[in-house]
Amino acid sequence: MSLDELCDLGDCLRAPIHLYWALWAF
Repeated sequence: MSLDELCDLGDCLRAPIHLYWALWAF
């Protein structure tokens, strides 16, 4: 796995977490 692929995977994992956290914060 390349570093770019790992970064893309991280973004895919972070996006839903940030959305969930934003909804929970409100």
